[in-house]
Amino acid sequence: MELDEQNFMLHLNGGTRREDILVRDLMLPRAQIKALSYPELKKASVNDVIEMLKQNHQQHCLVIDPDQHHIRGIISASDIARRLHMPLVIEATPTFVDIFQAVKP
Repeated sequence: MELDEQNFMLHLNGGTRREDILVRDLMLPRAQIKALSYPELKKASVNDVIEMLKQNHQQHCLVIDPDQHHIRGIISASDIARRLHMPLVIEATPTFVDIFQAVKP
């Protein structure tokens, strides 16, 4: 599960106490979750998947089976890095909070 840091900060800045924030308040909406089709993924190289994760600034990606109408699994950038014994840095997309913090005097 990817948590949306921007939503977290909005809740805190809006006066919500940290202990009152629910997981559903922080989850990324379904429409923002990247997914790969299993039949297409079978033809892709590991490098193709790494590049897709980097380009989309995603640490995780769902793998779906459109024929069976279910989730086959999830791809994790950290799992790929660990298994290949290589560093894999996925740059996060800057949020409004990041920009605000960068320009704050």
